[in-house]
Amino acid sequence: MRNTLTNFIGRLLHRQTLFMAAFFLLLLCALAIGSLDTPQIYGIYISTILWFFLILIAFVFMIFAFPNIWARSFFLAAIYALSFFGTLLLSAYDETIYKAVGAIVFIASAGTCIVFMMEIRALRERLGNYKYGDENKQPVLGAISFFGISAASTYFWVQWVKKNGPFLTYHIALEILIVLLFVYLLGYLETNFDWSREEKLPMKKRGFASFVSNVIRTVKIKSGHAPDSKSDYCPLCNSKFKLDEKRCPDCGGAEVFKWCDASEEFFIKCSFCGEIIVYGQDVCQNCSSKVSKLITCRHCRKEFEIRDWK
Repeated sequence: MRNTLTNFIGRLLHRQTLFMAAFFLLLLCALAIGSLDTPQIYGIYISTILWFFLILIAFVFMIFAFPNIWARSFFLAAIYALSFFGTLLLSAYDETIYKAVGAIVFIASAGTCIVFMMEIRALRERLGNYKYGDENKQPVLGAISFFGISAASTYFWVQWVKKNGPFLTYHIALEILIVLLFVYLLGYLETNFDWSREEKLPMKKRGFASFVSNVIRTVKIKSGHAPDSKSDYCPLCNSKFKLDEKRCPDCGGAEVFKWCDASEEFFIKCSFCGEIIVYGQDVCQNCSSKVSKLITCRHCRKEFEIRDWK
């Protein structure tokens, strides 16, 4: 009992968990302050200024809370913003031109949601993970729910402005649910993918450039044409790797291996430091970590040596 409680408290006090909690609370505070009726400064509500600064602080905490997935939050932000303006134009105005523009913006929001789901699929194909199998649809359902609830929240807000009825309560409840979904989606993708497979990019290439190129990189790898980078060349002779696709002996899932014709060796990425090393070594020459000869299938999670792959 004591060990269980200690482990729970340890996870609760983990630095990344604290950043997630701070990010969530800052979003809630921004939601609460943004809805206040406050005096104006130079025509701008004080609550709007405070909301803006809280969002900026929350953004900083988000980067620390979700170091691998934070850039994908721009997808969710775009879904929310486009859904808000699309629903606003569709429900608040009677003129045909506003409704036409609103429909286009709303469709753009739906399209962004689809692109986000494609990004999730690309990440799954490229990184693999323990818990997220083909039957696990939580992120996809979460993205669809995020899109639908964003539209419903805006609709209730418009109805409240028009009629000043009980719609504000519905709007606030849905906004809280949106914040929960936002944190849940980022947290799920952060903790359920094997990010050790992620190619180590220079800091300036992380974030936006990383997620924009994910789908393109995945298509190139699947077609046997990986993008040129340091990891595409043999560290022993500097020859370009040949990509050898093999099948898992258990489930038949495909995996691409790096082979050098000149060195006549397979090469893998060290799961600790991310550097390319010769397959079969017991210890990584870069970080001195122990290296297993078993390759984990990202489809069935079973482990086999390369010679067993077909």
